[in-house]
Amino acid sequence: MRRKFSSFVALPLSFLLGVCSQIAWLSSSSSLNQYELDSSYLRISYLDITGPYYPAHELPWEFSNIERIDMTTADHRFNATDMSVSRRPISPEGYLMTGINVYGMSSLNVSDGRISFTTKSNLGVSYQFTGRMLEGNFPIKGYSEYFIGRTIMVEGRLVKTLWGWKIAEGDMSFTKGGGE
Repeated sequence: MRRKFSSFVALPLSFLLGVCSQIAWLSSSSSLNQYELDSSYLRISYLDITGPYYPAHELPWEFSNIERIDMTTADHRFNATDMSVSRRPISPEGYLMTGINVYGMSSLNVSDGRISFTTKSNLGVSYQFTGRMLEGNFPIKGYSEYFIGRTIMVEGRLVKTLWGWKIAEGDMSFTKGGGE
């Protein structure tokens, strides 16, 4: 009787342990190292940073409402006479979108492959991010699934605060392009 009971308990416990280890591996930033990196990530053009950045993987529960980060570093002008587009650098600006709120960035710093931003507070909640920008083949969020493609990835540490108190933090990755 005791042997049946122990084998009956061991199966669900081993299943639960396997699920937990998969979740831990998928949420770790080391699981992203399987993608091809361009070693010259410091050469990303300041003008190329402009655009929407979507989560490169499923975000932890605390950040699951984040839909995208939008950054603008260039002003695009269309010339109708010769059908050309010119770009000129501007001071960086952007916002972080969640399911119900848009958090404008109070500061956005982009320099030498590094990025950091702080959002304005909305109902006491704000976000802070510090990380780096990489260029290479990374997961891009498509309309129904992820695919691998050449793009810019922003990876680093995201902190969520409530009235100045840290309530969540984690390593996040966002890739340029894609969307739902």
